[in-house]
Amino acid sequence: MAKLDQVLPAPLRAQVAAVQDATVTLELHPVEVDPEVLLVLARAIRESVQARLDYVARDGTASERRIEPYHLVATGRRWYLMAFDLDRDDWRSFRIDRIGAARTSTFTFSPRECPDPEDYILRSVGSAWPASASVLVRLPLEQARTDIGSWADLEEVDAQTTRLRAGSERIEDVAWWLLRLPVEFEVEGPDELRRAYADLAARATRLAAGG
Repeated sequence: MAKLDQVLPAPLRAQVAAVQDATVTLELHPVEVDPEVLLVLARAIRESVQARLDYVARDGTASERRIEPYHLVATGRRWYLMAFDLDRDDWRSFRIDRIGAARTSTFTFSPRECPDPEDYILRSVGSAWPASASVLVRLPLEQARTDIGSWADLEEVDAQTTRLRAGSERIEDVAWWLLRLPVEFEVEGPDELRRAYADLAARATRLAAGG
């Protein structure tokens, strides 16, 4: 916010400050990002210029990536960049907190037709989680999108049933998240999720008994 405060015009700066002052963020595991990286990428997207990233992958491998940046996507706890990787000749998603530095170049590009950013990030992030699960929700697909939201992979099974796939760092986190759904669901897999619910049920039983 301090970085943004330096570049925003006074009227807009006052509005942003008012929102910030009135907002409380409830986040158990916040992920911090470098605001300078966000600003560099935002400018590159707006001006359609290529950029270079110092990036560290999940396995710790460091590399320099030459990209055409297209969209910044904010999830509940992370920021992602959707970009076209020029060296790999394909679309990629990058976690902003894994970008050590971002530098714009003098090369502009003509925006190419790109996938829907929300859908692309959702699918690429979901496939990267170390723990994932699939459940059946007794709701039509459109109602599931309304009641559950977009940050889960939803697939129509039949007119009254939707398959929901979700992922996280740990299967216990997936279990807790699914329990917050406003509807009943049936676990398809994995077995680790069923064991997580068995452990939660045993714990709830002990607590209910005063143990």
